[in-house]
This record gives sequence, structure tokens and C-alpha cells, in this order.
Amino acid sequence: MKHINNMLGLFDRDCWTRVGFGWEKSTLWKAMYWGFEVLKERDAEAQALKDNVNGTGTDVTENTDADGAYETEEDVSPYVAISKIERFHWACYILNWMDDSTEFHAYIKNGNECFRHRPNVAEEVEKFLLKPFSEAENRLMVEALGEQYASNWAKIAEKERKETFNRYGSELVALITNERNDGDEIEQALSDNDWNWTAFGEDVAKTLAVKVAGAMEYLPKKYGYTTPWVISTCGNLAMIEKVCAVD
Repeated sequence: MKHINNMLGLFDRDCWTRVGFGWEKSTLWKAMYWGFEVLKERDAEAQALKDNVNGTGTDVTENTDADGAYETEEDVSPYVAISKIERFHWACYILNWMDDSTEFHAYIKNGNECFRHRPNVAEEVEKFLLKPFSEAENRLMVEALGEQYASNWAKIAEKERKETFNRYGSELVALITNERNDGDEIEQALSDNDWNWTAFGEDVAKTLAVKVAGAMEYLPKKYGYTTPWVISTCGNLAMIEKVCAVD
């Protein structure tokens, strides 16, 4: 937790102005990705339970070695021990901190209070679930499959995306909104101290470091290496970068 708090504690209004929007979008993307995985996992578990009740379920196959010990197909490696729901909660924890940092989101312009644009969850979820193939992906498919087959593939994929959005879109928006606002499960996890805080810190640092490095390169080139506010802001960003680099 100390690593996370150190990174968050170094933020001020100037740092947020330079990297906050991009960082928030990246964090929201994580919440969407892992939240989507959680919802699909819940559906799979519900279907498995239904199949089991109906007598059509399947168990994990088991093999015994010469000593009679059981070896299952389940991967129990410590490197996959972090659950999807925990990773989802990490993202919501950071989003909640961003929501609470109200001083970052307002500024005075010409004597009037203005509010910065922030990513809209519903809009971002729609883009996330309905995202079409990129030009590069389309070219690759045409080269690999031929124009006609690639076109048919793209049509089926578009239909699939729409079905996915209709099934999960509103549920994913609600999941993210509720968890970042109420956070009952997060509060319980914090109380129980059962998160992998080391992995959480590394996850946040990896994303944030990219945003900070980009800002530190861009600002002096754009506004000058002798501009006082650039020197001050880059100095603060450098402190964040230093904390992000801690093992």
C-alpha cells in the first residue's frame, strides 16, 4: 500500500493537468477489460452450475501418478494467483481516488470556474465493446484470407460485437459505476488486507510511468527548457517517475 500511496501523494494540479486525462482513460480501460472478464466468468460459472444441476456438467479431469497422488489440470502457479475481480478492484480503487481528488478537475479561466473533460463510462464501454477491426487488422485478414472471405468474417464479427454489447454493455457500466462510487467490496478487501499490494503497485507504476515520461519529453520541447512552470512541473513529474521505477 505504501508504494501506491507514495505515487498518489506526489500528484498536484499541474501534474494532473499534464498526465491525468490519459492516465484516467488507461485506468478506465483496465476496469472495462477486467470487469468484462468478471462478468463472463460469472456467466460461465452460472452455466456450469446449471449444467451440473441438469446432469450435464463436467469435472476437471484427474490423473494419478504412481504414488497415488492426484494431479489436476488446474494451474496453481503463483503467477496466476491474482484473480480477475482483484484486478478489476485495483482499477476501481484508482478511479475512486481520481473522483475524490476534486481539486484536479476544476480550474479558473477568465474569472469563471471551469471543469475538465473526463472520460464518460457509458461512452467508453460502448467503444470498448463495439470497437471494429483496425485498418492493419483488415489488411492482414485480406492478405491471409482473401477479400471476400475477410469481408464475410468482418460482418460476422460485427454482429458478434453487437450481441456482446447488448448482453454486457449496461451491466458493465453499472459494475464499474457502482464499484468506483460505493466500493463495498473494495472496502472489505482493504479491511482484510488481502490484496497483492506489490503486484498492484507494479501495475499502476507501469501504466503511470509511460504517461509521465511522455509529458516530461513533450513539455520542455513545446514550451521551452527555461520556462519556470515547465521546470516546476517536470521536477514534480520526475519525482513520480522515480517512485514508479522503485522495484
